[in-house]
Amino acid sequence: MEKNSLKKALKEGMLGEMDSVVLYETASRNADGEVKNFFDQRAEEEKKHYNYLLALYKQIDGGEAQPEKILDKRNAEPFSPVISPEFVKRIGKDQVLFSAMSTAALLELRSIEFYRKKKEEAADPALKKFFGVMEDWEKEHYETVLKIQEEAEHHYWEINRFEPF
Repeated sequence: MEKNSLKKALKEGMLGEMDSVVLYETASRNADGEVKNFFDQRAEEEKKHYNYLLALYKQIDGGEAQPEKILDKRNAEPFSPVISPEFVKRIGKDQVLFSAMSTAALLELRSIEFYRKKKEEAADPALKKFFGVMEDWEKEHYETVLKIQEEAEHHYWEINRFEPF
């Protein structure tokens, strides 16, 4: 991947990560307790993604990209929230939070596809690994968000009773 193409890709990735940060921070302001903690922790994870991309971008501007040094900083322990029935109910009964989960699923899926594409385009093995790690990280997020969304959907329909506007 040529230097300018890589820089453009990293900027696109940073924009996507910032979308996720804003979404999770906004949802956090509309939540409390364990739901607020979930959104706060997710926002912090997305900030890490953004900062990894930014660090690689700065390396390129410095002359030499060394993505393996950035990956060494990643905490290998994934964030796995405990999803209680009460957590799921609180998501399902709050339209803002339910919509945030739906949007989050779409953003996470878009990120997976973005990083997968960049991994495939990269010729450098270190860049392939970098984008692969980012893709896997987003897959973890997507699977969690999708599970919450699917479980909360039952409560959403139950609470809203399919009533028209």
